[in-house]
Amino acid sequence: MRRFILGMALCLAIVGGAAAATIPSDKVKGFTKGHTTKAEVLASLGPPDKQSGTPDGGSVLLYNYTSPQNDQSKPPNDLIVVCVFSPGGAYQGIQVYAKNDNAAGKPAAAPPAGAGQPMSALRDENVLTPLPAGFGIGAQGDNGPLHTAELIPAGETVNAWSRMITQQTIHGRRSEDPSKWPTQLAAGWKQACPGGAAEALSKDTVNGYPATLWRFTCPLNPATHKAEAMWMRVISGGDALYAVQYAYRRALSDDMEPEATAYLKTVKVCDTRGDVHPCPH
Repeated sequence: MRRFILGMALCLAIVGGAAAATIPSDKVKGFTKGHTTKAEVLASLGPPDKQSGTPDGGSVLLYNYTSPQNDQSKPPNDLIVVCVFSPGGAYQGIQVYAKNDNAAGKPAAAPPAGAGQPMSALRDENVLTPLPAGFGIGAQGDNGPLHTAELIPAGETVNAWSRMITQQTIHGRRSEDPSKWPTQLAAGWKQACPGGAAEALSKDTVNGYPATLWRFTCPLNPATHKAEAMWMRVISGGDALYAVQYAYRRALSDDMEPEATAYLKTVKVCDTRGDVHPCPH
């Protein structure tokens, strides 16, 4: 079972206000996916700071908490904790976001899931995708084995955006060459955009997993009549293939690559089932 530290398709407009008590990890560890009900979560955690629906008819409860102070969290972090429920009201899991008051566009730190205490948010293999300050989740869904989540700046939409971060998980593609996926995309990119280019920039490892970094550029997208530039990092996991893209809808400029690659370096994959690819404490 995987947990994606991105959350469901909801508005994360709550970035201010005082945080509540420390995360009640002792209660959260008692929640069981598919069995614990929404009523039981409410009885355990109390009224949420915000409640929202999801496109599939499910729901989410949003709470403000702080992490306990420890060696990795000095001082404690302000967190947003989201409990996710199916359309029938069955508990599906929990996601953790780190609040960040930095200027919009500057990548936030990776959410300190558990922040020194074990939490059910991380189990087996996980992709940890920070939510940058000033961004919200524009869309999220599944298409067969492909899971996609799109992050966009506040006030923009998935159709009208200036920057977009896209996280994709391709289930079933285990331990494959991380260059295979962007190579496949490159042919379609060049065909869809006359004069477009795709280039492999580097190969490295992320927490012990093979990874690669690519750059895609399009001088004029025929569909939008705008230029686009995208940097993609692909990480080859033992359970799935993970790709994260940082895209701009404007002509290529010198300021793009440092910002995009700095963010992509914060994306991690980890596995709780051993010490080879450790998850954060």
